[in-house]
Amino acid sequence: MRKQIITSSVLNALRPQDKPYFVRDKLLPGFAVKVYPTGRLKFFSVARQDGLLFPKTLGEHHKVALREARNKAMEYIAHRWGRG
Repeated sequence: MRKQIITSSVLNALRPQDKPYFVRDKLLPGFAVKVYPTGRLKFFSVARQDGLLFPKTLGEHHKVALREARNKAMEYIAHRWGRG
């Protein structure tokens, strides 16, 4: 799993591999994009609570804008932590 600041340029530069992989965002822990072998990209958010992971699919790239996905991730993480 790679970690970098997810930007539109980064999303456009991601290339499929034989197996799906995640790129985690350096700016917002818990926000990531999954790259599938088909080239499809999906945004994800993962919140931790009491040692458990709670993943959530936020949408597919080109159907959900990066800014919208990042905002959804912030809302989800805040909600899981009881701050929203």
